[in-house]
Amino acid sequence: MPSFDMVVNTRRMLRSTPFHRMTKAPERLYYIVLFSTSPAYASRAEVWRSWLQMGFILSMKDPPSEAAEADRLAWTVTSEGTRTAVHLSSPRGEVLETVRTVLQAVEAARPTLAGKDGAAKARALLASKPVSERVLGPASRAFKAAGLRKDESDTLADLLAKALVALADDDIASVSFAVLAGSR
Repeated sequence: MPSFDMVVNTRRMLRSTPFHRMTKAPERLYYIVLFSTSPAYASRAEVWRSWLQMGFILSMKDPPSEAAEADRLAWTVTSEGTRTAVHLSSPRGEVLETVRTVLQAVEAARPTLAGKDGAAKARALLASKPVSERVLGPASRAFKAAGLRKDESDTLADLLAKALVALADDDIASVSFAVLAGSR
């Protein structure tokens, strides 16, 4: 099954909220990409609305209810102080590849965002080519095709921004990625 590992090294142990935001970011990005790029989901309002109704509590372990069992992301987190590994796997290799590409773009931009506030980081990351072309553009088109209200699409866009900003936290020293054998 396609998979990759994301290893995050931090300057110090993160408090619980930044830690959970960081570890949830790949999962949230995965479902935004899956739902916005797959014809089985993109234009179905109930897919997006059921996710909105679930809420985005950091401790939530369940995937969005409308995600087909075969499309669900399997992910685990292993933390050893300042080193955290997130393992992601899914039969949807093309979605995982998009997620990995976007996460790598965030990591490339992270040093240039140091010291900026969350809003400035969000604006820069959302405007970056990988994010705007591979995530934000398809998501915006899917929100429109599904007939979502402005407040609904704004909430989902904010979820994306928060996920990206979590991976640009100033306490992150480095993020590396390893595509596992048999994943290509």
